[in-house]
Amino acid sequence: MSTEAAGDPFWERVRTLFHEAAPLHGADRRAFLDTACHDPTVRAEVESLLGENDQASDFLDRSVWDLVEGADARWEGAHIGA
Repeated sequence: MSTEAAGDPFWERVRTLFHEAAPLHGADRRAFLDTACHDPTVRAEVESLLGENDQASDFLDRSVWDLVEGADARWEGAHIGA
């Protein structure tokens, strides 16, 4: 979200609904949006973001240490971050 969008009521509503709907799936998500969102433009944006989120890789869902632990020797001595 751009700095111009920060504080914009449209994007604030999208953000709030996205965070509430993201943990839900299937019929539960649809039922939530049916109840919580009556603006078709907001709903379309939320559903678009949810779709992208659902398709996103889970690469950073785990700790970096989980990724490195048990990895091959090429990671040994490597620096991650500053």
